[in-house]
Amino acid sequence: MDAENIVLKGTRLIFRTNFSGDPARDKFGDTRRKANIVVPEDLVESLRRLDCNVKQTKPRWKGSPEYYVQVQVRYGGRRPVNIFLVKDGDAKALNESTVGILDTIRTGPVDAVLKPWMTRNGRVVLFADVMYVSEQEDEPTVDPFYDKYRHKENEVSAEEISQETPVPEEHEEPNEPDDSAEDIPTDVHGFIDAGFIDDDTELPF
Repeated sequence: MDAENIVLKGTRLIFRTNFSGDPARDKFGDTRRKANIVVPEDLVESLRRLDCNVKQTKPRWKGSPEYYVQVQVRYGGRRPVNIFLVKDGDAKALNESTVGILDTIRTGPVDAVLKPWMTRNGRVVLFADVMYVSEQEDEPTVDPFYDKYRHKENEVSAEEISQETPVPEEHEEPNEPDDSAEDIPTDVHGFIDAGFIDDDTELPF
């Protein structure tokens, strides 16, 4: 490790980044642009001798804990900040207005040059001097069922589906009047006249 600069090759960013300086992305509402970057174990002691705040991740069920430091990004200083987004092998320079895109992508390998800075209270802060951040592209999903089914050359449109599978028409039967209901008597005398009961039958009412 250089006495002035800290060079990290093939490392990565961990946890939530805030290159945009958005207070909503920081649990304390901090507007400083910053991120956490993994450092190799062989640099930990050298970083601690510089009074850098080296932290360690919690032990996981798989794999060993990792060491990391916080790095800040500051624009408008005496030294220009050189941060690049690497995609398909091409490096695109980011500025104060566009560096926030790093908060929205899945990042991959990172190469960085960090510069220690002693604050007035004696604390050492690491600032990004140069940083190349590669975008991690998602691998295409493998279809394990492709060989099981037959596939057409082109996608079938909704119109083609409707033509291949006709929808049965619904037929509504007309409401025919029920003439039988008119022949049913509505009172006792009607039942007697219709012959349903005898006129000498004793009724309970």
